[in-house]
Amino acid sequence: MLALFFRRATSLGVFLGTLFAAAITLGLMYFQTEWFSVWFWPVGFGLAIGLSVVFSLITPRRKQKPGDGPLDFRRVMKESRENE
Repeated sequence: MLALFFRRATSLGVFLGTLFAAAITLGLMYFQTEWFSVWFWPVGFGLAIGLSVVFSLITPRRKQKPGDGPLDFRRVMKESRENE
């Protein structure tokens, strides 16, 4: 999801963001027992997206081969129109 709409997404950044978001969400589930249980999913998803963006901006990007750009939403749509 993040890689389609955020060009700077890195695999390490997404991994770290998801890992930290899961840990925070589990902590919230343990300490916030009065919350309705359905709220933990959107909180965890939002944390995962937000932390993945932050970690992707911090972690170094992989060197790309010449002519190989990021596979984001714009490129996917452009290549699908060209293949029609």
